[in-house]
Amino acid sequence: MNDLIAALWGTSLRKSITSILALITATATAIVAVPPAWEAMGLPEAASKTFVHEQVDPVKLIQVDTARAINTLALNQLQSSLYAAQQDMAKAPSATVQQRINDLQRQISDIQAKINAGH
Repeated sequence: MNDLIAALWGTSLRKSITSILALITATATAIVAVPPAWEAMGLPEAASKTFVHEQVDPVKLIQVDTARAINTLALNQLQSSLYAAQQDMAKAPSATVQQRINDLQRQISDIQAKINAGH
């Protein structure tokens, strides 16, 4: 019996079993030890493309809505200024007021283009 045990543990079978068990032990250790070490070192976490889109897409939509609201407010303010400039032009025509009207009309066109491009 001792000869059988000595033969089994002294052969390449023993070395193969030992290697397989060492591999399993190393793999288990890595699985258990790497996540806490990764977190302790403050390394960035890996994220899937789907997860990132779930987090970022709502923010992008909010930014688009906010930009549209700001552009709408700016458009209203420019239109109000244009109306006031046109009233000034009717009361006292001048080249300066006409230039201001032209500038306001150009700015209104730019803002309207931004609002329409956002759709």
